[in-house]
Amino acid sequence: MTIKQIDGEIIVDLTLRNNVKLKNPSIADGLILLDTSYKIELNKTFPKYKTRISNHAVDVYYLYCTCKTYRESIKKYPKRDIRRICKHLFLAISSKFIDRYDELTKLLIESKFWYSHNEIFKLSLNNEIIYIAFSFEKELANLFLKRNEWQLFPFDINTKDWKKDVSSSLAETEIKLIKNFILRFYKDWKNEQNPTI
Repeated sequence: MTIKQIDGEIIVDLTLRNNVKLKNPSIADGLILLDTSYKIELNKTFPKYKTRISNHAVDVYYLYCTCKTYRESIKKYPKRDIRRICKHLFLAISSKFIDRYDELTKLLIESKFWYSHNEIFKLSLNNEIIYIAFSFEKELANLFLKRNEWQLFPFDINTKDWKKDVSSSLAETEIKLIKNFILRFYKDWKNEQNPTI
């Protein structure tokens, strides 16, 4: 556990990565771990906009909410981490501001709301940036890949199969690398949740 104070906010880092460790940034030939979060950049052109949703104070400029879900996320994720976004922030952002975000951030915000991502990884796949987000409750991983525009490819961990065809966007060897990474990380996470005696 680490505790920091950043811009007047106390950050307690209790992320899963303290327990589930990827042993090497180079996961496999061609697949390299670059980051373990996605931070939404502060856009100073945004108005300092506050509103009330379901009796909670919501600030879309600083990405802050007074709800219990948001307050609990402070303990888990760094400031401006996309996983901090609660349903109140999502409603405030999507009602007026979603189109002001770049294509990737917009897709990640929307999918975070619909899939409730617990973990997110930025990776380099043969020198191309990709993101993989996990939803443990739904036993699902989402691959975010740019082909002309950013696209989402859901992967069902139970059936070990893609819900949307990814073969037209990636080579077979790349698909295998990603699939192995998803299954390995999910297995490591499962083992941490249910340790054997």
